[in-house]
Amino acid sequence: MKGKRSPLAGAALSLLSVLLVTTVSYADSTVVPGFLQNVEGNFGNSLPFHLTVAVPASARYQQVYSSSEFAALGPIVITRIGFRPNAIDGSGSGVGSAFLTTIPSIQINLSTTSAGPGALSTIFAANVGSDDTVVHRGSLLLSSAFTGPATGPKAFDISIPLTTPFLYDATKGNLLLDVRNFSNSETAFFDASFLPGDSVSRVSTNRAGNADSPVADFADTLGLVTQFEWVPLTPRVAIGLLINDIQTLLNDAILTQDQVDGLKDKLEAAIAGLTGRNSGPACNQIHAFVNQVNAFIKAGIITIAQGQALTDAANDVSGMIGCP
Repeated sequence: MKGKRSPLAGAALSLLSVLLVTTVSYADSTVVPGFLQNVEGNFGNSLPFHLTVAVPASARYQQVYSSSEFAALGPIVITRIGFRPNAIDGSGSGVGSAFLTTIPSIQINLSTTSAGPGALSTIFAANVGSDDTVVHRGSLLLSSAFTGPATGPKAFDISIPLTTPFLYDATKGNLLLDVRNFSNSETAFFDASFLPGDSVSRVSTNRAGNADSPVADFADTLGLVTQFEWVPLTPRVAIGLLINDIQTLLNDAILTQDQVDGLKDKLEAAIAGLTGRNSGPACNQIHAFVNQVNAFIKAGIITIAQGQALTDAANDVSGMIGCP
């Protein structure tokens, strides 16, 4: 369900985020489950951000969102995840509150999964898609002013800007949120939906497991009411994703700074060449990028798999802008 347009929130750290801010002034938002966009959920949830004394000092939590909630959007790039505090005590589930907390150590991944709501495996790895991406790692500042009607819903002011935005295409599967909270953090109860047959469900550790556990302690149909902020996939944004990919190769010490700069120069020139109706200059730079990647493969600088991922993404851009 498509929500209102809102300014891009937060300051993500990746090069792609800089590109998004400079080329797209506003992001769209989608709330899942969609029928709860302006309605309070029927339950509150403490996992995975509010780890009280009743649960271990760390936790792993996966939540799936049905692709049907995003089906009308086309490919999108998710830039922020938002939650809202729980307003009412549904079945003794706990009421939210205002808070300000820094979680010392947390990892958040997104991926595209074939597992659907109500069908997640309790084996965490079985749910993870091949495009598994770390969208945040490290400390995380979370807060809420607990604003909104007394009976809810409260504002989506619990905000997680993604340091690595995530490309999601609903035609390829459902969306999986995978959280490893390594810290004994205390935030508040978040608004949730606990209904059979809706578009969310979860698996999680509880008292027995922890953030490093391979197997969940339980599975049920509960899910956090979640707001995703996104921008549509355009040629400029697609090139930004590619820039982010080669930056990762630098961070992993696979490519040198000079090698990355050479690739980035071609991609940045391709962005500059997208002005006007003539796509020729941009196409030339994308072809030059592919040639350079192939040269790195031939020289053994990157693996065939690493190079293929880059050339596939570049060829996708070529198709978007109509290169011969």
